[in-house]
Parts: sequence; structure tokens; C-alpha cells
Amino acid sequence: MRYEIPREATSHLGIGKWVEIMESYDHREDTDSIQVKAMRVDSQVLAFSSHAKHETRPLRPHEGQITFIESGPTRTLFGIRLR
Repeated sequence: MRYEIPREATSHLGIGKWVEIMESYDHREDTDSIQVKAMRVDSQVLAFSSHAKHETRPLRPHEGQITFIESGPTRTLFGIRLR
């Protein structure tokens, strides 16, 4: 699975870091990624207001270790190995 966050938050990510995805929405049919609304990296909570609320139900909270990071012009994609 690929997770999406705004590019501005890329500096908080790192290969091997543990993240807790607290609020996310599955939009793989439209964008081929899961849009993250709120997450915790180490002890810091990140909330992304640039993502609009979605009509779909949020995914259950989950956590894992970052396995890859791809930075783009407006968004960053990353993957995690689920715990």
C-alpha cells in the first residue's frame, strides 16, 4: 500500500521510522494511494488540513515501519510494513 501526505511533511519521514496512521481514507481507485489525514511519527503528531474530508469511511488506525519514500512536487508517497 502507498500512503500520501503533503510534500511539506516529508522531512518528518525516514526509512525505518515507526509511524502510527491515526486517520486515513482509501482512495486507491482514484489516486492509487491512501490519503493520510493524521499520523504520528516518533513522538510528533502530524495533522494535514490540506486534505479535504472524504465521504468514505476512515480506515482503522494502524502502525508500521516505513519501507520507502517517494517525494513529488506536491505530495509524498510512502509505504509501511504493518506491525
